[in-house]
Amino acid sequence: MELYGMIMQFQGVVLTFLALLNLSFVLGNREAIDILNAKIGLARIHAVVIFSSIFMVYTTGILTLLNKNEITLGLMIISSIILGVFLLYMEGTVSWTMFKEMQRPRISRDLLNIIFYTAILWLFFERVDVGWLWVSIASTIFLFLAIPYMKSLWFYFRISSYIIEPVDLSYSIISIRIFSLLMGVHLASIEMYMSVFRGFIALSYLMLTYTLYVAHREMKEVVRMLH
Repeated sequence: MELYGMIMQFQGVVLTFLALLNLSFVLGNREAIDILNAKIGLARIHAVVIFSSIFMVYTTGILTLLNKNEITLGLMIISSIILGVFLLYMEGTVSWTMFKEMQRPRISRDLLNIIFYTAILWLFFERVDVGWLWVSIASTIFLFLAIPYMKSLWFYFRISSYIIEPVDLSYSIISIRIFSLLMGVHLASIEMYMSVFRGFIALSYLMLTYTLYVAHREMKEVVRMLH
């Protein structure tokens, strides 16, 4: 388990860095937001790989809760590592897109606030133990709500080529970076504090659920008109 822990911790450190880097690109930068708004194909790929890997983690997690043994625990760890790889891919492609489009990272008050509140959450979860039950509840809420939201998202991807002005998904773009940041901290904490590890994964699922809701709300008018 030590090797798996080291891999996940390394993934977490790199993912945290990439998420903060991408936040430094998009916070207060309308041009960077517009660039990502127009990358519909990239967003489609990100949606497929992230949601399929989260479903895999959820399934192996439920199996582990029902029948904890070396096989189910190993499957859960492997699926978590795969999710980490996909998140790194997502944030890495965003970083590459920003550099390719000649965007520059910038330190803003919002970025410093996000870092500050993430540290506060770490201290909070050190003292408040979030059990696996709450992680299961948060992930179940996400998966049940994700289904109708993903339908709207997928229809928007299909009709995006007919839309002259893409829907403004700026809040969702920023929120998904915060989700990656929370997931990065979650993975990085595995060898240190399990309470922090569980707290951040539960919070990550709730953050992603809210992100999907906001994206659904932002594009539902377009979907309703063209459906």
